[in-house]
Amino acid sequence: MTRAGAGAPCPGASCRWVVMLRARRDAVAATLTDTGEQWEHATTRWMGGLVFLLCAVLAGGLLALVPPTAEGEWGWNVAIVVIGARIVAATWLLSGRGPVRPGRVYAISLLGIAGLCALQFLASADAFYHDLVLIDLLYVAAVHTPRRTAVASVLAVGGMVPALVRSGPVTVTWAEWGAEAILWALVLGLVVVYTVRARSQRDALRIASRQASALARIDVLTGLGNRRSFDETLERELSAARRHATPLSVLVADLDGFNPVNDRHGHPAGDEALRQVAHVLVDTVRRPDACFRWGGDEFAVVLPRTSPEAAELVANRVRAAVADGVHVPGGHRLGISVGIADLRADQVPAELLAAADEALLTAKAARPEARGPSWRFPRVQARGIARR
Repeated sequence: MTRAGAGAPCPGASCRWVVMLRARRDAVAATLTDTGEQWEHATTRWMGGLVFLLCAVLAGGLLALVPPTAEGEWGWNVAIVVIGARIVAATWLLSGRGPVRPGRVYAISLLGIAGLCALQFLASADAFYHDLVLIDLLYVAAVHTPRRTAVASVLAVGGMVPALVRSGPVTVTWAEWGAEAILWALVLGLVVVYTVRARSQRDALRIASRQASALARIDVLTGLGNRRSFDETLERELSAARRHATPLSVLVADLDGFNPVNDRHGHPAGDEALRQVAHVLVDTVRRPDACFRWGGDEFAVVLPRTSPEAAELVANRVRAAVADGVHVPGGHRLGISVGIADLRADQVPAELLAAADEALLTAKAARPEARGPSWRFPRVQARGIARR
């Protein structure tokens, strides 16, 4: 979902409909493409293991009834390789060892289908190895996308053509196999429709949950990240700054003279002023994901890889932009006080916030008219608990 970091609020009812529509659209796209969103490792393991093992056992039984010797005794070697490979694949899946990736399992399924087609060619026209192919195709349709199922189906049909050609122009055989092909198409179609519908519903729920989680981290009024999003971002950036030994600065800002706006002009005017401040912050910092409404008329900005000196330049730009770009009824203009804190190696998020908050208190204590266009901001590196 696009962040509302550009400042546009997202009304509750509209957001719910947007979440539902986008979830449905994304779910269908994930189901019809090879994104891996619909992949279920546990289901794939036991189902694939049983399918490969079952086909290996059935193919072994058919070898006793219809030997693969139509082209010579070397057909037994092919049969041993085909059945052995299936047993190995089944053992790997059922053992639970190693990652199960869609592409790898799909390749194994294609090789299994090709192996059964080879056994059909090497046996007589009365063999029924081709019936086992349907089991493989049903497994592919159950765990892979429709696109991959179509490719496997083409491989299965094409793999049976050499056996049909070798059997000669026997009308009954061609008719029987044509009827089986229609039956395969109907069965596979039903499985594909069912799996697509089930995956679409599951993906819609997952995507809606993910998007709802994203909405829970956005301040509805301003469209900026809320306090929860700020805490998570700060924790993440602190870890990154320590890991890569890079600077990290935090700005904590509080509006000057905001309460009189609510008292004189009402809360709608105050809400509009907060939205204007959010727009100014995003336009000035140029990073919507770094700007947050900390609570009330307080805002925060996380500046990764930013030294205190560079953070001070950003703070001066924010002060000037708010003074020039935020307008309230009656021509009154809002000011903003900013505190800056930079990371110390031994600080935790609460201590970094305490330092920024202490700097903010010092900034607010100064007379607004004493702050020039390049005012030196107080910077504090103190331990303590952040003011709430």
